[in-house]
Amino acid sequence: MSDYLELKEQIVATCLELERGGYLFGTYGNVSVRVAGGLLITPTRAEYRTINPADIVTVAFNGEVLAGSRLPS
Repeated sequence: MSDYLELKEQIVATCLELERGGYLFGTYGNVSVRVAGGLLITPTRAEYRTINPADIVTVAFNGEVLAGSRLPS
């Protein structure tokens, strides 16, 4: 399975832009991208100012965590 690094970097950039625009603050909100067999999603209780690609969780459509050390949002 691909680690989807480029997509994870885009998720981080999107989180930062949304946070700067006032759409996300603190740990509220989430960003996800649909990929083959599941989703890439920001972790729960993530501080969007400090999020990095390694924090993004890969989740199957049934909710199973496929990759990542944090809990999905």
